[in-house]
Amino acid sequence: MEGKGQRVCLDTDAAICMIKELPGAERLLAAIAYKEIFMSSVTVFELTLRKSNLKIAEDFISGTQVLSFNEREAKIASSLEKGLSDRGLTIGWKDLFIAATAMANDCELATLNRKDFENIPGLRLVEF
Repeated sequence: MEGKGQRVCLDTDAAICMIKELPGAERLLAAIAYKEIFMSSVTVFELTLRKSNLKIAEDFISGTQVLSFNEREAKIASSLEKGLSDRGLTIGWKDLFIAATAMANDCELATLNRKDFENIPGLRLVEF
């Protein structure tokens, strides 16, 4: 690895933006163009919740490296939750698990919902 910022974990909304080619997808793709792309197993869970057009999500997932949510990620998520709670802040557990996965694997996080993640100390967000 060439250094920090060379690995990117896609949040679910960033993955959906790319899959559906929504506004902002070109900016996102430009920002991550020369980086190694991953997604959390939690994002896989969220993407495969759909009841129709599942093949589109499956094809996208198969072209991306998936990072598992394991013991290390769980301990990071627990620590983050306690720290946020101490500051009177909350975040949804799926987002917390995605953030912990990115941090455990030295990835920046690509998200369209910066407000959901900007209060997490140590989490690097992709600028685009």
